[in-house]
Amino acid sequence: MRKIDLIATLDSSQILSPAFEEMVAQGLEMVRLNCSHLSVEELLPLTSRLKSENIKIMLDLPGHEIRLQGLSENLPLEAGQTIHLGDSPQGLRGNFDAWDSLSLGMDVYIQGSEIRAQISKVSPDSVDIKIISGGILRPNASISFVGLDANGLSDQDPDLPYLNFALEQDVDIVVLSHINHPSQVSTAREHLQDFKGLLCTKIETKPALDHLEELIDLSDLLLLGRGDLSASIPFAQVPIMQRQLTRLCNAKGKPIYIATGLLASLAYQEAPSHSNVADIANAIMDGADGFILTNETATSAAPGSVLATAREIISQVQLKLEKKEQFPYTSIPQDIDFDKLLANLAEVGTCIWQRGWAEANAGNVSIRLTDYGGQEDDPVLFLVSKTGTRYRQFDRNTMNNFVLIEVKGDQYRCLDAEAKPTSEWNAHLNLHRHFKKMGLDRRVILHSHPTEVICLSHQDFIEDEEVLYQELAAALPELPLFLDTGIHVCPLYPPGSETLALASVTDLKDEKALIWSKHGLLTFGYCLDEAFDYMEVIVKAAKILMAKKPSPSFARI
Repeated sequence: MRKIDLIATLDSSQILSPAFEEMVAQGLEMVRLNCSHLSVEELLPLTSRLKSENIKIMLDLPGHEIRLQGLSENLPLEAGQTIHLGDSPQGLRGNFDAWDSLSLGMDVYIQGSEIRAQISKVSPDSVDIKIISGGILRPNASISFVGLDANGLSDQDPDLPYLNFALEQDVDIVVLSHINHPSQVSTAREHLQDFKGLLCTKIETKPALDHLEELIDLSDLLLLGRGDLSASIPFAQVPIMQRQLTRLCNAKGKPIYIATGLLASLAYQEAPSHSNVADIANAIMDGADGFILTNETATSAAPGSVLATAREIISQVQLKLEKKEQFPYTSIPQDIDFDKLLANLAEVGTCIWQRGWAEANAGNVSIRLTDYGGQEDDPVLFLVSKTGTRYRQFDRNTMNNFVLIEVKGDQYRCLDAEAKPTSEWNAHLNLHRHFKKMGLDRRVILHSHPTEVICLSHQDFIEDEEVLYQELAAALPELPLFLDTGIHVCPLYPPGSETLALASVTDLKDEKALIWSKHGLLTFGYCLDEAFDYMEVIVKAAKILMAKKPSPSFARI
């Protein structure tokens, strides 16, 4: 079962209280310390307590964020109420003085998106805001003016003392907040060059969305701060962005955590709402690696209970998903080491992607798992890559990339009714039937898109298989030792088409490899390693051939 991290945000009183030991006993593993509300001096006793209990520490840095000051206790705000912000004695102050950059009617989000307001009056040194959706305003609350470019509001880096603290105290994760550009992450990374923990970038601003790939590449893990992000983009776009970011992180092999509003319903009822449960479940199914509880635990009188509820939801969702994934396994013969096969697929898939032989969702795999029976309609089980899967994702939840297919005679069915095999499954099936007819025990078909082989198939001599084989053997003398029966070539047909499926077996004999002209390469073997060996040999020979001076045989075509 995939491990999903659960992180609790706790304040000083919760960590230093005797009740903290009970949370530890209940399985607390990691605590988020929100540095926007804590000075470096206040952090030290907290990190000491957490380390004494072997609790991992996530240090969430303040970043360049606008914060309201001048409030010493919670203040209830109601819809229709007007609040004065600014430098005047009656106003709430903050680390902000660009009042002339604000405009009448501008939306204002406070504490993420808990409290919403609009600017009703603009003055040289202040603004009035009218509360649209009320709530409890807490001291040092964050505030966002929608549409304001927050870059350059402060020349001082508020994170610097916290970065030094992270280095000194050797915390587990440092979170960079309010990041707008990759250079901010690069600067922090440079400062933390001796840091042994993980550097996490929080995605919560609109500018960050324009640099997602760069930010992911620069970070060890990502955190989606949905509250502040909803102050930058429309509400309805946040869940769409969550799914896109999750998939992008999964594709790049970077963990992704989700935060804000996960169990907000527990603030006013004992059981979580259906929407909260669905939110967490959907994030797990999309591939999220962890969840951060913020106000749910930081402002709760019973944070341990909130953690237990979250843990139960995660456990139940994963248990259900595991049962669904394991169901078809019952059809696999016990003499097959299926876990070993999946590990082999993950290894081969990674190799193919790293070598540039499979762009995007290019390529596919099929493996015959069981022997053919005595009767034509005896069931035969195949493991086939799903449509849209990517070789680079084979090492992440490997079975999620594949579907088990039962073939009986001319019919087949997916054991997972919701899954679809690769669009070129018909070609694979025709090839497997051809191997059976020829009495060849070739169980694996490996298809990829090596650039060298595709370039080779653009040459005129590709139409003469004998010349092709001679040229490849001359380029790499070891090739005939592996591919002693030649290499078959199929003319160009649309990928995934029935014509390609039929042409793949036309005139095919006992060759161990097939080139789909201007498309890609297929290799066949008894096992994955054998099929991959053939692929390696052909690609290397093609690379040498395309690089060396042409021989006379090129000219005679």
